[in-house]
This record gives sequence, structure tokens and C-alpha cells, in this order.
Amino acid sequence: MTGLSGRRAPLLVGLALLTVLGASVSAAVAGVAAPAQGAAVAPPLAPPVPAPPAAAAVVAPAPVKAPRPPPLSTDGPPAAQLAAARAAAARDVGTAAPPLRSLPVPGYAALPAGASWVAPLTAPLRVSPAAGVAPATTLASPTDKGAPLRLLVLGRAVDATGAAWTHVAMERRPNGTTGWVRAADVTEATDPWRITVLQGRHRVLVWYGASLLADQPVAVGAAATPTPVGVTYVDVLVDTGNPYGAYGQWILGLASHSDAYDTFGGGDALIALHGTDEPDSIGHSVSHGCVRMQRPLAALLAHLVPLGTRVDIRA
Repeated sequence: MTGLSGRRAPLLVGLALLTVLGASVSAAVAGVAAPAQGAAVAPPLAPPVPAPPAAAAVVAPAPVKAPRPPPLSTDGPPAAQLAAARAAAARDVGTAAPPLRSLPVPGYAALPAGASWVAPLTAPLRVSPAAGVAPATTLASPTDKGAPLRLLVLGRAVDATGAAWTHVAMERRPNGTTGWVRAADVTEATDPWRITVLQGRHRVLVWYGASLLADQPVAVGAAATPTPVGVTYVDVLVDTGNPYGAYGQWILGLASHSDAYDTFGGGDALIALHGTDEPDSIGHSVSHGCVRMQRPLAALLAHLVPLGTRVDIRA
């Protein structure tokens, strides 16, 4: 998506964009490779400062019958995984991605320690409007974007009969729509990655567990076409095949919709994180709702964060 400068026709990342670009949808990458040669190395930074714990969950946890995955390390991603992603991102855009290192955690960006829960699905899933209520809709896998269905888990509850339910975020209008699925119908997994967008500061923060790994400038929505605030998640990865195009090589599509447009480019007006061919727009509120970042960072994240990764967009 371009800015308001008039140099490029405005275009949001909608379903039409995915068709026009011939998008290839990728799942999360967790490969092993040697570090890219000649990659820039940042000077040593201060050791990480754990973020303070968040407030208690709004829903009571249900009794758990199946074992949960073990606790995650919060020291950062495995070196081999990060090296492989950096090498892949450099091949994509021809430029080394910014180093991901543990950074001091600023007080304004405190996030809970640990990881988010996600629910990967390979079959249609029936979703209810509340725990203990009959299903009202069915979600397909793959989705209508062509991606595997992977939902962000928001909480858990037990209904009057003692049945366990899982509260999930959904890609539906209005933004913030959620649903409930029977816990027995999903197998939850942990996701150590989290992304925070601070619009007022024009920054994107990349987290692994409780460690802040990157704090980089971005462009966000203009006043008339704001980037929607709230909790969302990455629900599709799109390889545009053109690292120098308007969106860069990679688009991280979000389960979020424009509040200014109902449709765009012949499809739903969807919001995304992506690169840009207008680097001068970075650091400003000029987009039509998407979050623009430097192309190398967008490519790096595409090779690191899995579908379902939580994205907190704040004012």
C-alpha cells in the first residue's frame, strides 16, 4: 500500500491483491542454515530486561486433560533458526536484514512474558458465539486466502456441563470478532513470536517470549485511513515475487480489516504488514491502513514468524 503522495495508485492488501500477485502462501520457516556472510553486525547492546507480567486473563482456565507444551526459553530464537531466516531474507531482497538482538525493554511497550497460544487446524472448524452455545459458523482450512487455518487463542472457559472451550480470534468484520470452539476440536501449540505496532511512535517491536529483539521505524495509516487498533494475528504470508515492488518481497497479511474502506481493488479491504518502495514514507502516518516497514525487516519476519502470531496494534 502506498502513501498519499500520489506517486502510486492506492492499493490495500485485499483478496484481489492476493489473486493479482499470484500469491504463494508459506507456513512458518524453522530451518537450519549457516549465517549469511558479510551481514551487518550491530554493536553490543544492553542485556534484556524482562517485561512486567500482564494483568490476569479475563476468562477462567479450564481443566486441562492433554499435556501442554513445555515452557519456552525467553532468551531469543535458536541461533540456527535466526541464521537461516537472515540468509533467506537477504536472498529475497538483496540487503541484509537488521540484527535481531535482545534490547532493553522500554516501559511503554511492556508485554507479558512467555508465548501466545495458537490453534493450527487442518479440517473445517465449527465456531460458536459463546461457550456452551451451538455453533453459528464454520471456518475452512485452507482459508479463502489459501492459507492453512491457524487461530490466535485468547483464553479458555468451562460451560455449565463441564465441557472445556477455547476462545479464539477470527478474521471477520467487525475487527475484534471472536468465537468459541470446543477444546477437544483443537490442538493448541505455543508461538514465541509477537509483534507490537506503536502508531504514535511509528515503531514496530518484535518479541520472542519476553525478549524484545527489534525496535524499528514504520509508516502507519493516515488520519483519514487509520490502521485499526486492537489485537489481531498473522493469517497469511504472501510472496509477491518482486522485492522492489510497492509491497516488497513479502506481505504478512493480518486478520484485520480497514475501518475506512469496505472493499478495495475488487476485494475486502484487508490490513497487512509489508515492505515498501517508498522508504521516505517510513516514520510517518501516510498509508491507507497497512503498516509499512523496511523491506529487509519484512522479509526477515516472513521467514521467522508462523501463521497465528499475535500482533498488537496500539494508538
